[in-house]
Amino acid sequence: MYEFDRTYEINGETLTDARGVGYSIITGYDAEPNYPAYSQQIEELTLPDGSVVDVFTHTMIYKYLPTKRKIAALGMSIDAEASMIDDEDWAVNYPIIRYEDVLLMYAEILASKDVSGAMNIVNRIRERAGCSPETASTSADALNFVKRERRIELMGEGVRWFDLVRWNEWQSAITSMFDRYNNPDGTDKNNVKNGRYLYPIPLNQMNVKPGFYQQNEGY
Repeated sequence: MYEFDRTYEINGETLTDARGVGYSIITGYDAEPNYPAYSQQIEELTLPDGSVVDVFTHTMIYKYLPTKRKIAALGMSIDAEASMIDDEDWAVNYPIIRYEDVLLMYAEILASKDVSGAMNIVNRIRERAGCSPETASTSADALNFVKRERRIELMGEGVRWFDLVRWNEWQSAITSMFDRYNNPDGTDKNNVKNGRYLYPIPLNQMNVKPGFYQQNEGY
């Protein structure tokens, strides 16, 4: 959550990422009895450059709920909750593929040959969210900024696993995460295997013609 907690100085004004805390807290969440104690838990995080920062470890982001705070921040006055009938009726459109996703895929392609073009896309998205622009001098730097922006912009939208697999980083990323959290209950690094880059072939498909298919490695 560090990326959402950061502040940016832009034209003398201190801003936070509009995609994070303060813009996407669920309506009434801060009225929960355990909210203050739970949400204010802080731990240290070591950044890639070796610096150490304090981060909230129990911060939650609700990206698709039309909360009163989010509506107010957009300058709107609609009561979106009034049209919600049950838990299957959301008063917002659920994004299947977003324009920002397409832009960042294009930036990922550009990073290897057009650093400036890739960073223009990254900063276009960052500035929309109230974040200061970034600069890159190499293709590797530009690609890292694209990867970071995809992680932030598309958080909770079901694309992170596919990104990590495409970059051949899934195994190292998950192993590193388990290490950071001291291999918590319910996790086991021994299950992070090479073959898990692919889903298993469904059993009903394997049984269509026994012996014809060979199950993917790791299953």
